[in-house]
Amino acid sequence: MVYRLLLLSALMTAQTASAQSFYEREPSRYDVEMHFDIDSVGPPGSRGVALRLPGTLNGRRATFTLDTGASTSVVSPQLIDRYGLRLLNDSVSVEGMDTVTVRRAVADSLTIGLLTLRHVPFLVASAETGDEAYDRYLDHLQLVVGRPLLEVLGKTTVDFETHLITAPRRPKKKQKRTRRSNLDLVDNVLTVTANDSLQLIPDLGATHSALDHTYYNNNTASVEAASRADTVRYVGIGGIVTAVEYALSDFPLRIDRKSAVLPTMTVHSTAGYESRLGMDFFSRLRRVVFDLRRWRLSIVPK
Repeated sequence: MVYRLLLLSALMTAQTASAQSFYEREPSRYDVEMHFDIDSVGPPGSRGVALRLPGTLNGRRATFTLDTGASTSVVSPQLIDRYGLRLLNDSVSVEGMDTVTVRRAVADSLTIGLLTLRHVPFLVASAETGDEAYDRYLDHLQLVVGRPLLEVLGKTTVDFETHLITAPRRPKKKQKRTRRSNLDLVDNVLTVTANDSLQLIPDLGATHSALDHTYYNNNTASVEAASRADTVRYVGIGGIVTAVEYALSDFPLRIDRKSAVLPTMTVHSTAGYESRLGMDFFSRLRRVVFDLRRWRLSIVPK
């Protein structure tokens, strides 16, 4: 049985404030520049990687995992006291591996590179399962920065050659969608259009890319002819789930008029999993640009 780490999008079913109305970005004379590392995650041989950002949380050194597939940021309960976060007197339902009820907390400050944010909200949720065989690989899920970071920055460039994330010091105002727009936000889920019709979550928090059961149902014969079924365990917020999936080799992807080939694309044969582009795709690029002002995602292949 294959084992993978995947922090499924932490989709909040309760209504919360937008990133712009909750986060306060400190003014700066300089463009944003943040260094990141690509760290291996999961057991040996899993080939999973995560994008890790060194910074500070309430003035204390911290390392964050960037998860653009999560609609909010996440902190484990064990880190609340260490970083001095303030717990709020409310709770929300969150959909990850399962639907769980969690509390919220607020950090007074978060700094990554030349960016400082004030009053940063987090969901307090643990990915621990109680099984040491899995939990020893979950350190990178203890402190996660979600999609609101992109919303605050406006236009964000992730350069996988220089290991830098950059953004203008003054984000532009949101513009209307155009024919070149390929990003959409529906039910708090950000998706990008690929191959003209595929809707996938651009998810830097997922180790592997995948297509959902709808793709499988529409292409069952070709999928089963090209691959064999495998049973996989996914670990993330909400516990462990088991899935049956297939693996397609050399899967072509076209995004914003640029083409790239993913060596292995997972296809889920059962419901409950969303289509997404993970780090196995993005880390092979030179860079990717998330422009949430013009609703456009663009890639530069190597």
